[in-house]
Amino acid sequence: MFNIGAGLYYYGKRHYIGISTPRLVKNKINLAADQSALQENHYYAFGGIVVKLNPAINMRPSFIVKYVNNAPLSIEGNLSFLFYEKLWIGAMYRHKAATGLNIMYNISQNLRIGYAYDYQLTSLQKFSVGSHEIMISYDLRSKAKGFKSPRYF
Repeated sequence: MFNIGAGLYYYGKRHYIGISTPRLVKNKINLAADQSALQENHYYAFGGIVVKLNPAINMRPSFIVKYVNNAPLSIEGNLSFLFYEKLWIGAMYRHKAATGLNIMYNISQNLRIGYAYDYQLTSLQKFSVGSHEIMISYDLRSKAKGFKSPRYF
């Protein structure tokens, strides 16, 4: 189904902030003869800053706020530390929902690998011992055109 999203993103060398919505059109989805669903708009606000603690350690607090009509507001905070521009170690907390830990290693300027674990704080913990995520990230950069992902790593 057709849809369109929009957002604003502002960043500098050591900070970023933004707002976005991935769906502006509320499409109605017919599931069965007597059932349908409506795609609600989702709204996001996010930001972060990097603070140099000493020559070897940077601290990056960040947040994301998610809103959708008829659902509770979701607020998530993350606090990560970058050691020697190579190793990220961090923790996150999603208000009344989950907590987690993450680690990422910069193998090269373009290649990173990582692991994250989320633990549910809701009644879902009866059915789940948490979720594991393994990440591999490769950034495509063209030296000729100067492309660089606009975020701090």
